Amino acid sequence: VARIEGLVALGARHLSFGPPLGPDPLRAIELLGREVLPYFRA
Repeated sequence: VARIEGLVALGARHLSFGPPLGPDPLRAIELLGREVLPYFRA
């Protein structure tokens, strides 16, 4: 979240998350849905 906040502070308005998502892609997608997306929707 902190790294994304830096991008938003620089003016980013569109972010795309995709490969590579690490050794466990399903876990990465779940983390994005649980932690990252709700944070930036608020």
